[in-house]
Amino acid sequence: GADHLAFGTAPTPLISAPSGALVADACTVTPALRAWIECLVDARVEQGCQAILEGDFASAVSHARRESQAAAASASAAMNTAQQLSEQTRHRLEAQGQGLAHSQA
Repeated sequence: GADHLAFGTAPTPLISAPSGALVADACTVTPALRAWIECLVDARVEQGCQAILEGDFASAVSHARRESQAAAASASAAMNTAQQLSEQTRHRLEAQGQGLAHSQA
């Protein structure tokens, strides 16, 4: 059977695999992920404010710079992985479409 898109109760698109299992979009930010990110941001802001209050502004800036560079590298790697997965999915869907066209010919 061909894959098709379905929409669940959330605005997250779900893909129905040939086995019938629904697979959620991996790029969706869930409420749990959002809460975890907010907690990390709050902790970093608190650390930065504490460093500034203690007069260690240069260290706070240096620390923030290192973390932002690490986050940028991680985001870049994640984007590359997402692009590879997207390309693999496109090729798979094209092959399925061609298979359907040949079977109906």
